[in-house]
Amino acid sequence: MLHSTGTESSVIEELKHLLSEYLDTRFPITPLNICGFLLDPSQLKIDINPYLTQNKTTKEKLLLDMIKKFKIDPASHANTIQNIHTSSISSSATTSETSSPRMKRNLSVEYMCESAHNMKKLRDNLIQKHTPLPIISLDPIVAEIDSYMKLDVVCVDVLEFWRSSGDKFYHLKRLAQIILGIPVTSTPSEEVFSTTGLILNAKRTALAPENV
Repeated sequence: MLHSTGTESSVIEELKHLLSEYLDTRFPITPLNICGFLLDPSQLKIDINPYLTQNKTTKEKLLLDMIKKFKIDPASHANTIQNIHTSSISSSATTSETSSPRMKRNLSVEYMCESAHNMKKLRDNLIQKHTPLPIISLDPIVAEIDSYMKLDVVCVDVLEFWRSSGDKFYHLKRLAQIILGIPVTSTPSEEVFSTTGLILNAKRTALAPENV
């Protein structure tokens, strides 16, 4: 609305320019604003390249930096996965330990009767199996952000999206709970043109501090 179309009078163009400068100064676009915007999956396809180019950053880096800023610890999520993995290993071990003794004896006899060629082959297979594979350094948070940025969904309810997708995007869900949970004033004009519109400011007394 404040962009000049070239068809207005000089007075209107000057007014738009002054209003635009005022709003840019009063409400500058910050990484927090952009992250709040990106955490709405319906907005992912909107072009914000001018901002990204100007600030020499990317959507993925903004989200990653914000996750680090709010110290969203992946440990709890990793522990949950580890517990599931440990439970699975324990279950497998229990099943193995309760195998029939007769089956174990049969396997021992079978291995002892193998030819030297088969023993060599078995040894080579064991060496190959237990040789550590090259560790691929892939940050799970980066992978999560990349997966989220590739979404192409129609989202009409942001809260419902994060409720249903929280397991897949654990860190981003925590970030959404922090950023999207900030309350806003119910009067847009007051928020824009009055200092009392900043409800996180001490001048706003309509809400008790514990309700902000």
